[in-house]
Amino acid sequence: MYALGNVEKFVADHATELGDKAEGILKRARALADGEILVGGTIKEVMGDETLGSRFVQVITTNTDHVAIGVGAILRATTPQWPR
Repeated sequence: MYALGNVEKFVADHATELGDKAEGILKRARALADGEILVGGTIKEVMGDETLGSRFVQVITTNTDHVAIGVGAILRATTPQWPR
């Protein structure tokens, strides 16, 4: 499970490298998200290829900002009283 915010941050942080792919990644992520949450199996589809999907997973699981984004999204999705 991943957060839409993770994809948005990844794209923002790597915009130059992603170039024309950035807009498509965001569009697919927003279309496939359930609120703020993306099912793990959709990342290859969101990123457009397996290599970029693997890089995304590596970045968001080792970067504390990304971990905080993911935890926050999960808490908001699963805990009604959690601040929005």
